[in-house]
Amino acid sequence: MVYEFGFNVLGFNNCHFDVRKLNQKVVRYHISYGAKLITETDIDYFFTFSKEDYANMKVKFMQYLY
Repeated sequence: MVYEFGFNVLGFNNCHFDVRKLNQKVVRYHISYGAKLITETDIDYFFTFSKEDYANMKVKFMQYLY
């Protein structure tokens, strides 16, 4: 829902966020949805997720929405 709002209501083309390395479940979640790792520090991973990535994710997981 956050991606839908950000991309399709607010008109953003990209989402940038960070996840603590120790939070492996959240890291796996974002990677499974197509987020791309762009850099990292000792404690964080930094990701980007584009509007195109979101469109691809929606197609891939549409079967679970209905």
